[in-house]
Amino acid sequence: MRARVAVAAALVFRAGRVLICQRKKGTFMAGYWEFPGGKCEKGETYRQAVQRELKEEFDIKASGLKTYKAMWVHYEGKPPCRLQFFKGSLRQGKARSMENQKFKWEKPSRLGRYKFLPADLGLVKKLNRLPKSPK
Repeated sequence: MRARVAVAAALVFRAGRVLICQRKKGTFMAGYWEFPGGKCEKGETYRQAVQRELKEEFDIKASGLKTYKAMWVHYEGKPPCRLQFFKGSLRQGKARSMENQKFKWEKPSRLGRYKFLPADLGLVKKLNRLPKSPK
C-alpha cells in the first residue's frame, strides 16, 4: 500500500474576495488553479501546515481559520491524499508571490472562469452559493 499524504488548504477572504493561485510549470497539474496550501510536514497539524504555507507562498497570515471541509483525493499515479480545507480572513500582510506563482483575489461568483484542480471543483460550486463572504 502506498503512503498517504496529508494536505491543508485555505479559503482566505479579503473584502469579499477569495485568494486563488495557479500551479507553476513543472509541477503536477501545472496551470490549474487552486486554493493555497500544501503538504503537512512531519509532526505538523493541518492548521499549522496551512499557516506555514500561506506565509511561505504569499507572506500572509490568516485569522479565524475554521475547519471547513475534508476529503480524500485520488489522482492516478499519486498516493491517496487527505485534503483538509480551512476558511478564514486575511489578518496580516499584503499577499505577494514568494515562489513566483500567479495569484488573484477573486469574487467567489467568478471562480467558474478558472480551470481548477478537480479536487477543488466542489468548493468552487459551493462558494457560488454562499451568502456574502467575510470581509
